[in-house]
Amino acid sequence: TYGDWSSDVCSSDLIYNAVMAAAGGSREIEIWRDDVEANAARGRPAMHDLSALLSVSFDRGLPALILSAHYLLRVIRQFDVVRTDRLHAATAAALLGKRVELYPGRYFKNRAIYDFSLKSFPNVRFVDWN
Repeated sequence: TYGDWSSDVCSSDLIYNAVMAAAGGSREIEIWRDDVEANAARGRPAMHDLSALLSVSFDRGLPALILSAHYLLRVIRQFDVVRTDRLHAATAAALLGKRVELYPGRYFKNRAIYDFSLKSFPNVRFVDWN
């Protein structure tokens, strides 16, 4: 047993509802890093850092980790276009068939993952900040 993770469900429901309300019916979402890996070239505040909002510590156990992934997919599924510098969001959106614009983070990781695998998806493109 991994203990009580019902609080994770309540928290995830609140986050999901807040994100969907903020979107206001838009079919596009921006998911930007708001941590040390954020690219300073972005020049605008983070709209939603879903990966951070829905993050769950590994010590919460497998059910909580699955729940976190479920809510990330549930949010992304509601949109047609995803603009992000978060690889988890970009990968999830690509697999769901969404149009994805992947932006660079502070260092090479996003470009490397794009070149290695995500560029094979016709719905994904890499966008530089300039």
